[in-house]
Amino acid sequence: SGAESAAVRLAAFELGSNMVTQCTDSLLHVTHTVLRHSRGGRENQDQDQRHTHIYTHTRQHRKFKCPACDIQHLSEDELWEHYPLFHINHPNMNMDCSICRKRVGNFAVHLHNKHG
Repeated sequence: SGAESAAVRLAAFELGSNMVTQCTDSLLHVTHTVLRHSRGGRENQDQDQRHTHIYTHTRQHRKFKCPACDIQHLSEDELWEHYPLFHINHPNMNMDCSICRKRVGNFAVHLHNKHG
């Protein structure tokens, strides 16, 4: 299959793909994750408005913004899952980490190593 060929995978990534797989389970997992993220922003925003007093006192429930696409209301775990899924092929940029506020040269590596 095409997913087994390095040349086919490289061509797919050069055309803008973020994932190449022949595994149905992996495709289903990513599809469910993308759907959860696409619905999650609105649901999380409503939930934040109802429970602001709880979230402001608990780090686990703090909400963050993706530095690449500005999607908001992501938990630390959601940001850790979202960034490589949607922005893995983006160029490395110096930016402030929205979780720890440190200036980093490669956000994807920093996110994986420090917050994963």
